Amino acid sequence: MQSNFTSQCNYDLPAYCNLIQYSRVFRCTNVDSLSGYLLQFEYELSWNNNVVQNDGFNNLTEGNIEIVSDVTNNVMQTLTLTNTQITDLGPDPNPSFPNNHIFRVKFFSDNSQLVPRGYINGDVTGTYSVKLSANFVTDCKQGGGPYYLWLLPVTTYGFTGDRGNDPCKRNEKGWVTPAGSGGTDTNYLIIAGYNALQNLTCGYNSNFIEPSLQEVEYEVDGSNYWLPMINYTASGFFINGTKYIRWDDFAKTGTLPSGNHVIGVRYRNWKYNTSQTGWPIPNSSNACHNIGYFDPNNSIYEYSSYAYEYWIAVNIP
Repeated sequence: MQSNFTSQCNYDLPAYCNLIQYSRVFRCTNVDSLSGYLLQFEYELSWNNNVVQNDGFNNLTEGNIEIVSDVTNNVMQTLTLTNTQITDLGPDPNPSFPNNHIFRVKFFSDNSQLVPRGYINGDVTGTYSVKLSANFVTDCKQGGGPYYLWLLPVTTYGFTGDRGNDPCKRNEKGWVTPAGSGGTDTNYLIIAGYNALQNLTCGYNSNFIEPSLQEVEYEVDGSNYWLPMINYTASGFFINGTKYIRWDDFAKTGTLPSGNHVIGVRYRNWKYNTSQTGWPIPNSSNACHNIGYFDPNNSIYEYSSYAYEYWIAVNIP
């Protein structure tokens, strides 16, 4: 996924850098202090320099988040996201920038960086804004040392939708078992539904509105060609053998290629809008899901359609 084209290293700034999506991913546990939100966001930029995770001098491409109270303007929480996914989409087709490549850079928080529910959904003390920014580094050097670090200014966003309780405007964390982890599952990757451990209300108390299903897909080595993971535990129901899983179902990839590869997983919630029997395949007429939305003319953002995770597949036979 990392680009290997030659950077121009001529101090040009990116031709553009746009926020493509940002999302909240709810982590379900039966311990209230361990439940909360993971945050993800993604930028697309066109640049004549190769974006790298680490320039070899401990300068990192990383995302930054501040959670700020709309009432007091106090910073309630800060996060530095060094967990990234950098994908080179190839040359920029705009003839004005013949030496540019287009990069997608995703930033992920992890389980040690949970954001409390009140900061995302609002609580009795008011509401909160999410401020995003990022640093991008390249492989450019001068005199043997690095010189290219580009800082993206802070921009304020927020989350809406029934104070976070609408499952069609958020995603639940899937529980991924990486390939190569041992046992009999070394040649594929498995994902479990968000509440496979039967954590009841997921630390959310009685207000938690569960999704009906999660749609799960995977891709290999940044191909951006997404394939369905297959539900193998919903025997006797319409969703068995499809890419849809219930809260306690499991799904798996197809057989993965041998060697070490980066496997991407994405998932999103679906919620039936009427009572259903037999767990039918969800669609726009019987269910809702998070579709994502961005209106650049009015600077209106919604969340991403999917939540993403990336895993290294090790020792695939």
